[in-house]
Amino acid sequence: RTLAMVGRDGFARLFAVEKPATGPADANLWSVRVQRGQKGAAAFAPDGKTLAVSSSGVVRVVNAADGSEVFSAGGIYENGLVQHLTYTPDGRFVVAATEG
Repeated sequence: RTLAMVGRDGFARLFAVEKPATGPADANLWSVRVQRGQKGAAAFAPDGKTLAVSSSGVVRVVNAADGSEVFSAGGIYENGLVQHLTYTPDGRFVVAATEG
């Protein structure tokens, strides 16, 4: 099991929440730069293979296994900063909600 978070420092991180065979239980599995900002969001795809992360006006979809980028969209400021993310139930689309 894992926990995803986006910090105010602009990095998305994936943590192991169960103690692995070796190492600490709260091991940082990977981190990836998104964008520094006041608001961040993260959502796993229904199949768990990808993770959508956002900070300010940037949305990235990354591989949940290693954090490598699958897709990125930036400069989404017209209606405010991205505050919420979710995948459609079939996992084909990411939906982003802004403050505006």
